[in-house]
Amino acid sequence: MSHHYRINGSMLQQFSGKPVSIIGTVSK
Repeated sequence: MSHHYRINGSMLQQFSGKPVSIIGTVSK
């Protein structure tokens, strides 16, 4: 499951274009 979240974060980062997206996803 952790891996899935990591992949989602990468996609979100590209969409948002900001590293904050990954931090937010990990925090959640």
